[in-house]
Amino acid sequence: MSQRVSLNELLEKSDIVVLSITADESNRNFMDKDKFLKMKNNAIFLNPSRPFLVNREDFKWALENKLGGAWEDFYTSLTENINKYNLVCTNHIAGGTLESRKKTELLIAHKLKKLYS
Repeated sequence: MSQRVSLNELLEKSDIVVLSITADESNRNFMDKDKFLKMKNNAIFLNPSRPFLVNREDFKWALENKLGGAWEDFYTSLTENINKYNLVCTNHIAGGTLESRKKTELLIAHKLKKLYS
């Protein structure tokens, strides 16, 4: 059974928070200090999306004061201090999953069909 909860409740109760939202301009700096403050102390933050969805100064603050650790699927200026911040970074591999590749192939096929129909 699924249950809907507010974002605030989700942030307050979760041990691990995954940011998986649309990477468009309307979501720029979606994760900010207010949201990090609502998270549990020592929670883990995972960002497989894009850097601009997280306010970078607020994220640095959260790494220093709130989070137990974090993962981002890209490299940024914070990567230079990766050990200081308990931060793991990867080279944008989220799109490399089997599921992601299948979805991409279907999307391309639909676009080509539309283009040539």
